[in-house]
Amino acid sequence: MPAQLEVGRCFKREDTPPAAEEFDEVEGRVERLAVPSGEFSDVLVIAESDRAFGEVEERKYYARGVGLISENRELNLVSFRRSDR
Repeated sequence: MPAQLEVGRCFKREDTPPAAEEFDEVEGRVERLAVPSGEFSDVLVIAESDRAFGEVEERKYYARGVGLISENRELNLVSFRRSDR
């Protein structure tokens, strides 16, 4: 994932055709998102698609300092533990 995440920015997360060729776009941010592990603010939304089909296949939600917290708002993070390193 690129360091600069402006809305509309596109990038390839997987690029091993023909097995996997994934196109991702920074769709925006959600002010708050609650999942079983807690409520997160300023959540990044990434839309994933395969350009061959031209439609969004998944939306993934990322929280700063945690990572992926939800996929399509159906598969959600249920617990995590912060490292004290």
